[in-house]
Amino acid sequence: MDYFCIMLKALASQFSLKMPIQFMPLQDCVNLATLFIKTTIETQSLTVGLRGCGGAIDVAIITRNSYLKFIKKKEIIVE
Repeated sequence: MDYFCIMLKALASQFSLKMPIQFMPLQDCVNLATLFIKTTIETQSLTVGLRGCGGAIDVAIITRNSYLKFIKKKEIIVE
């Protein structure tokens, strides 16, 4: 292994966030997913070229005990 790979692994271990996703409450998981989506939208707004996402965010959950359940859903208006 070369020096660059060793340094990259050392930096990645120092700056990585340790999130125990399997133990997080459902609300924290919803908040984390929303954060990832908002971060992607904001990042793409700073890029040049085709932007693949944006607009209102729909949030849904699926648990062991229930089917797809929307937490937040945009309204679609037909004219």
